[in-house]
Amino acid sequence: MADAPELFGRGLYRRDTPFTAGGAQGADLVTLLLILPAALSALFGPLTRPRRLVLAVALSWTLYLGVSLSFGAVAFNEAFPLYVLMMPMSALGLALALRPLPLPRTPRWLPGFLLACGVVTGGAWSLLLWLEMTSGAYPPQSYYTVRTTYALDLGLIAPGCVAAAVGLRRGRSWGMLLAIPLLAIAALLLPMMLSQTVMQLRAGAALGPEAVAPLAGFALVSAGAAWFLWRLARGTPAHTTADR
Repeated sequence: MADAPELFGRGLYRRDTPFTAGGAQGADLVTLLLILPAALSALFGPLTRPRRLVLAVALSWTLYLGVSLSFGAVAFNEAFPLYVLMMPMSALGLALALRPLPLPRTPRWLPGFLLACGVVTGGAWSLLLWLEMTSGAYPPQSYYTVRTTYALDLGLIAPGCVAAAVGLRRGRSWGMLLAIPLLAIAALLLPMMLSQTVMQLRAGAALGPEAVAPLAGFALVSAGAAWFLWRLARGTPAHTTADR
């Protein structure tokens, strides 16, 4: 019989492994220290396009987080009703933030950036999944039966990036509406991973060089996504979301 996994043993994530508990705490810190203050600051004032984009970024994060936590990223805990509530509330708020948004002109390299993000994300997670399945070993998450991040990134994020790139290349407004939430999630990759790494170390999780190596790649993706969001906030409107 396999040894029982070590559990974090305290707080909301007491039933999780130290690795997963630290990751969840890191995501919580990003939400509390970055997402909530940004969303609240955007609400106090006229809802200009930059402010609506800030709200869209914040709501894209809470939607992704709500889906991830609801479908098994952490063990069942007392906050489960909140995780479930985050999904429809974030989706509705995101739709309201984007619906009247005057869409900016597409930056020249944005379709290529999104296409690269989709291909790299799909390829990287597919490789990791294949390595895990062929080796038969699943450390340090052998305690869990669901690969939530794999499912979301391979099933939604990667194909979504490709679809957004195609839509933007064809001049479709839905391409921009799809691109904004995806850029938001990509821009938050680096602060999320840094926060998660710190909290995982504090939780006692053992992290090897392979856990730190992807930070450089995620830093480039986050920086690129943040730059495109900044361009979109400052760009000249092309049309509103109701145009087509």
